[in-house]
Amino acid sequence: MEAVSLVLSGGGVRGVGHLGLLAAMHDYGIEVSAISGTSAGAIVGTLFCAGYSVNEILDFFKNSTLFNVRNIAVTKTGILDSVKYRKTFSKLLPETFAELAIPMTICASNLQSGEPVYFDKGDLITPLLASCAVPPLFSPVSIDGDIYSDGGITDNFPIDPLLINAEGAIWGSYVVTPYHVEQDQINNSFKLALRTSILSMYHEAKHKFVAAKHVFRPNLTSIAPFNTADTDKAFNISYAAARLALEEMVNNLK
Repeated sequence: MEAVSLVLSGGGVRGVGHLGLLAAMHDYGIEVSAISGTSAGAIVGTLFCAGYSVNEILDFFKNSTLFNVRNIAVTKTGILDSVKYRKTFSKLLPETFAELAIPMTICASNLQSGEPVYFDKGDLITPLLASCAVPPLFSPVSIDGDIYSDGGITDNFPIDPLLINAEGAIWGSYVVTPYHVEQDQINNSFKLALRTSILSMYHEAKHKFVAAKHVFRPNLTSIAPFNTADTDKAFNISYAAARLALEEMVNNLK
């Protein structure tokens, strides 16, 4: 099967679901030619494009200090200071997009213009920090005089750059599909805000799914978006779903 380009959505810890698809693709010998990602999808995609294995990226999520209280922002908008995570990513990643083994595009939201911006050249770390700066948890990130936040605000399925530049098939991985939930899963203010945010992003993104050859949408509603204790569970659910989907695709080609 030909190499494919991947679109990876945001989703917090649910972003580990992308790793399930990548692991299943590896099982079937399907290579990745390019990735476009936002928020958690930007983290997974950038680490993968830098040469890290699925298991190594999984370990990153398990051991992540992204929500360490020592990174609380005192003088900035946001509970956690996004810039303090530069050191974490600088230890793992090259300085520029050009140094990645696989082409990567990172989506972040320009809070001043109100538009998504797609980064694929120059400094790598700053756009990655911006793409993951989920408000109000993380403070915005400054790039060239403008301030940026989570890419999922304006584009949680950043397929547009691949439609312009990618060769071959485009597949998507969308890990925050709002499958049915029970009332007790939206019974407080935080859960309600999370649910409404997921609904809004999904209905903005779903019309783009038709532009991809395949979109994998594992049911990860049981995964808490900011609880790294759910990392293995998120991976196992998505890996099983991706294996079934790929098996069906391969059988249809026979």
